[in-house]
Amino acid sequence: MQFCAEKGWKVSVTVVDRAGNVKVLLRSDSAGPHTADSSRRKAYTAATLQQSTNVMMGIIEKNPGLTDLKMIDGFLLLGGVCRFASAMR
Repeated sequence: MQFCAEKGWKVSVTVVDRAGNVKVLLRSDSAGPHTADSSRRKAYTAATLQQSTNVMMGIIEKNPGLTDLKMIDGFLLLGGVCRFASAMR
């Protein structure tokens, strides 16, 4: 959140577990109301596909047969996800 705030980005940040369950969701005071849901959906997508949404968008571009992934309930294939793995496994 601090990095985004320093850049002037008004965002929400969601942390999910491996199954895509929300652990933490933070929304900056000036972020739009839609950012909380889009942040949650992007985090869910990245966690369940085990890939950042940016990378998945590239894979889908090269494999048009995968375009229906976006139809999966809860998925949101938009850029802007930072994936990281916890040291506690």
